[in-house]
Amino acid sequence: WVVLLVTLLASPAWLLAQSTTHKQNLASGSRIMHEGDQNVYLVMDGRRHLIPDPMTYRRLFKNWDNIQRDNALFKQLREGEPLSTQAMLAKSSNSDVVYLLDGMRHKHAIGSLDVFNQLGFDQDNIVIFPPDLLNTVPNATAIE
Repeated sequence: WVVLLVTLLASPAWLLAQSTTHKQNLASGSRIMHEGDQNVYLVMDGRRHLIPDPMTYRRLFKNWDNIQRDNALFKQLREGEPLSTQAMLAKSSNSDVVYLLDGMRHKHAIGSLDVFNQLGFDQDNIVIFPPDLLNTVPNATAIE
């Protein structure tokens, strides 16, 4: 048994399968929380970003479903800067691209309507901005 266990643990295929599983669970735009804690975090760029309060959460997401509660995954993520209390969903009046706007610090394009719906964002809360104003906010990595 020891030889079998050592062989499995040393197998690159087994390691790749483990790595792939964790990467799939940590997609940008996912939500995660630590068991026993009330705080919800948004995963972006391999980091967890605190969603600062329920009001900010409700501006982004339509419900509290699909929040991952996995302490091992939570601990793997480095803590990033908390989202602004002014975080919202936004789009320009002349475009269909929806952004997660983190205050006026930066904006993350949400890759498609499918991604938007899969991640549980709330279409009813999209704020429409004049193009010139939204264009002043720096782009950050897309949520895809």
